[in-house]
Amino acid sequence: MPKIINANDFGAEVLKSELPVIVDFFASWCNPCTTISRILDEISMDFAGKVKIVKLDYEKSKDTAKKYGIKRLPTLVFFNNGEIVDHAIGIMEKNQIAQKLNSLIESF
Repeated sequence: MPKIINANDFGAEVLKSELPVIVDFFASWCNPCTTISRILDEISMDFAGKVKIVKLDYEKSKDTAKKYGIKRLPTLVFFNNGEIVDHAIGIMEKNQIAQKLNSLIESF
């Protein structure tokens, strides 16, 4: 299951992670965020030990969201070695996310 983090955790959980990371920028009022959350729950089991998936509440971490240019939800931001390597806005199919992750893992 993806871990919910806050702005204070961002550096340690994302930027200093030894694994590639997906950050799911979400909000409780966002219906598409709920859909992507269910998909990420499945993905987290499929990629356990290979990728870290975390969730960051947009409403509680607006400064962090602004820093990374988040304007629409849900937005997934893919990090590798503390750097953004990809992003996706809106709902994606599980296989689309898996393809992005496989590419990320191969480059890791």
